[in-house]
Amino acid sequence: MKIAILRRNGLGDLICTIPLIKSLQRKHPNSKISVFIYNGNYDLANKICPDINIIIIPKGNKYLSIFKTALKFRKEHFDIAISAKPSPMKLNNLFLWLLGAKMRYAVVSATQWHSKLINHPTTLENILGYHQALKILRTFSPDEKKLSTDFFPVITPNNKYNKNNQEYPLILFSVSVMTPKGCNDVFQYTRQ
Repeated sequence: MKIAILRRNGLGDLICTIPLIKSLQRKHPNSKISVFIYNGNYDLANKICPDINIIIIPKGNKYLSIFKTALKFRKEHFDIAISAKPSPMKLNNLFLWLLGAKMRYAVVSATQWHSKLINHPTTLENILGYHQALKILRTFSPDEKKLSTDFFPVITPNNKYNKNNQEYPLILFSVSVMTPKGCNDVFQYTRQ
């Protein structure tokens, strides 16, 4: 089985896509998963998902880049394509449709023309009130109510790191949001 995931932007957004990727790997262990991202996310994607195919969407006019990339990879004959954006996005939906995947999953709004391009839609109501990572997972698995810790992102330091070696310092980071509601979501996400 061939699976395509589209997550074009932000590092934090990519991190929130990891539970979806790990869930797909568990449900379809022999599948080939390809993630379509912008160049700025390549290093992180390669580090936290070394066993997936990472495809860079070229810089330039976003419509032209999406159009060309989707048509270029249409020959892969993806079985499943998922927009890992928890809101209706015409460009993402167009990409999934142009890619030619048999099953296309995305969040849609029935009033928007691009919802017609998705044959496995998720409504905003189905994901309302969940943490972004769970919203993305529910786009494909609508019955999921909480994230398993097995699906959390893991970064394994390479052999170059030595805590006594100042040449390669250990850098820790936290992904968070600034709104009170969002902070509550992050707290619940990390406590599971």
